[in-house]
Amino acid sequence: MFNPFKVNAKQCTKFTPRIAIQPDLPTSNSITFTAVEDASDELKRLIQNEQFLLNEKQRLVRIIEELQHMLCVEMETKQRAVSQLKDEIPELQNKCEKIANALKIPVIK
Repeated sequence: MFNPFKVNAKQCTKFTPRIAIQPDLPTSNSITFTAVEDASDELKRLIQNEQFLLNEKQRLVRIIEELQHMLCVEMETKQRAVSQLKDEIPELQNKCEKIANALKIPVIK
């Protein structure tokens, strides 16, 4: 028959419950349930605000990329126009000289 008051050392270590020692929590600055709810609400608000700002940043980055592309296209268009004008000017000068020579008008270069 088992006697609870007569237990050998092996049985004590075998059945000894393990209790984790917790550090003392401060009583004067303890977090109340309302404070936890407020902190949780504030965290949710901050997360929503962060997401809104990230979306706005992405929108603005896309606009910048589109504007940069439009700027590059416009610059290429102007560069082609300038190049074409540079090519046309000597031809036009040559025509002016030929017509002026045909009319026997002095050409000033």
